[in-house]
Amino acid sequence: MSDVELKYIINHEKDINRAIKRENKESEIIFLLKKELSVPDNLNFRYYIMPGIHDTSEALLRNWFDNAEDFLLYCQSNLSKYIIMKNVAFDREQRRKRAEQQAVIANSRYELLLKLIRYNFLDFSIGLELIIYGAGDIGKVFYSQIKSRCCVKCFIDSAKRGGAVH
Repeated sequence: MSDVELKYIINHEKDINRAIKRENKESEIIFLLKKELSVPDNLNFRYYIMPGIHDTSEALLRNWFDNAEDFLLYCQSNLSKYIIMKNVAFDREQRRKRAEQQAVIANSRYELLLKLIRYNFLDFSIGLELIIYGAGDIGKVFYSQIKSRCCVKCFIDSAKRGGAVH
């Protein structure tokens, strides 16, 4: 978290509380802050200063959060057991929902790939030049099916920006 993000949190306290507590009024918010941040007096949320954490990717924070003895001790001394257990249950439910959503997305992509592979692209006309939006598996399969029929000018895909599409 940067100083700019911290200022945003301070300036949007009501919106943050409303969003976080919409599903559960008892939710507690604890911001995890990098130790080099200077914490202003008008920060009205609980916070915990993370020791030596500079990478803030979701995977690293999740691993750190799950394995941080100091943070768990902080929670035990600042929150009730009831709140901690509700948070653990909520977190597990959110992880389960994310896993289900990812499985649905993966399945729908698989179904689309099968349709693309089986589809007879000779049944419709396409222009002489084409731009393909998406350079993932679906875009590449589509390209393999139509490349002999037209000139593919480029792929547009923010994740592959500047890189080759294989």
